[in-house]
Amino acid sequence: MYSRKYIFLFWFLITFICGYSQNQSRLVSLKLSNVEIQDSCLSFNIMLHNADNNSFTIYKPFLKDICSGVMKCYFINTETKLRHEIFPCNEIVQSLAIILNEKNSVYLEKNEYFIKELMINLKEFSPHLRDGNYLFIAEFYLEDIVFETSLPNVLKTNLVSNKIELHLDIENKMH
Repeated sequence: MYSRKYIFLFWFLITFICGYSQNQSRLVSLKLSNVEIQDSCLSFNIMLHNADNNSFTIYKPFLKDICSGVMKCYFINTETKLRHEIFPCNEIVQSLAIILNEKNSVYLEKNEYFIKELMINLKEFSPHLRDGNYLFIAEFYLEDIVFETSLPNVLKTNLVSNKIELHLDIENKMH
């Protein structure tokens, strides 16, 4: 029979390893801010913040990344739970690899952040949005992307933003 000392040590080690691995993706965060609706457009800021002790090269999000599945932006109706995704594309683009360079990436030291403003036409959400209360969320899928680069320490993890609560009164504005 194993002694209690070894069982406790084993339990502590497993708990530490599981906790550490779960917190890895949270060391770099994706945050939505300054969400505004003007006429039939949604404007918002995406902030990537590095809270890790390590520095990272991070791919900058572009609206065109929605077409290749690298990024998703969507509303969830709080009453019906229906998900409304943006798809401003004529076709789905299969992205096997991204050539990462200084123009499409940012190098973040500890506690540094990068902010990018994006604007989306509300008509590009499917199914079409109606008046009501929604949660707005963005996701950034970097884990399975092949980055062709010589840049150091490229971040390869999936990120999910905070949820922004919005009331939409758009039916009369979009017709």
